[in-house]
Amino acid sequence: MGYNSNQPSVDVWRAAFGPAFAANGRPVDTLPGDTLVTNPFRGAPFLTPGSGLANNQNVSAFSLLRPNPVLGDLPVTRATGRSAYKALQAKVERRLSKGFSLLGSFSWSRNMTAGSFITPQIVSQDLFNQIDSSDRGIVTAITSVYALPFGRGKLLGKNISKGWNRLIGGWEISGIYNYAMGTPINLPTNSAFFKGGDPGRDFKRTDSQWFDTSFFAPFPQRNTTVEQLRSYPSWTGVQNLPGYEWAPTSATDQTRNGVYQDFRTWVSNNPVRFASVRNPADFELALGLRKNVQLTETMRVQLRMDAFNALNRPQFANINTDPRSPFFGVLGGSTIPAQVNSPRAIQLAVKLYF
Repeated sequence: MGYNSNQPSVDVWRAAFGPAFAANGRPVDTLPGDTLVTNPFRGAPFLTPGSGLANNQNVSAFSLLRPNPVLGDLPVTRATGRSAYKALQAKVERRLSKGFSLLGSFSWSRNMTAGSFITPQIVSQDLFNQIDSSDRGIVTAITSVYALPFGRGKLLGKNISKGWNRLIGGWEISGIYNYAMGTPINLPTNSAFFKGGDPGRDFKRTDSQWFDTSFFAPFPQRNTTVEQLRSYPSWTGVQNLPGYEWAPTSATDQTRNGVYQDFRTWVSNNPVRFASVRNPADFELALGLRKNVQLTETMRVQLRMDAFNALNRPQFANINTDPRSPFFGVLGGSTIPAQVNSPRAIQLAVKLYF
């Protein structure tokens, strides 16, 4: 885990980026920490020539509040992250017998990881133990080959002539089936208003609403009008935020509200991934047909056809997770989702064995 060892205290951070207002109650456009001040280190001989701190005339006020304002961010790596993978794994195998073989594998797993901070690191360095973004849950793979029982020495047509055998004998079919549960989606549970709970549990998803989007509401922006702000649901708590009662008094402030600067120091500790809200599953079925023709004792030819994505099942892009987007929660993130896998492809081939 990477830790920033050159940060000011949390009280300084909150003072620098907390909501600030002018004398008339209007939210300021530039928070105290973003205010530009004269760079006291400009031209200092001990700084790298050409660096921003050596050349810039002004710097943000917050950058001078660090324990060592010259160094900026100072990352330190510590072995504090954790990961745990637990699984039931099974395999079934039928070796080639009477022309039929089968190999199947199955895993049922859960991958948990503590690899991110619960809150902004400046507030707390506790780690969040949650389902990993690569967790697949269920993965299945099945491969099979079957030599059809037609032709000389087979169940059907075992005494036919060599000529007829070249026509009806030597057929094989094969198949490969792969399924993998989709990976968990990162939801904006800490970067937007979040109602709490599991937005995927007991929810009947559709392509136009993959999870319950009513659990979320975007943070107001500067161009959110007061009328729009008043329409926010009560569970957001927006009515209790500093500046909510401010109303614009000039024409230039009509597309503005009193809370848009309240979220730089917003702290919440909600999980961002849920086992019930995942990207679409990966599914693939490939089928093959073979025809072997024995020309001589040492030479044979094989005609083969392979169909990849045989069912022509489309795989769509991941889910839109931006609560400000009109396509929030929509599969593919647009009116017409884009297919990300290849459509059905058929391959023909001839192989000569000698």
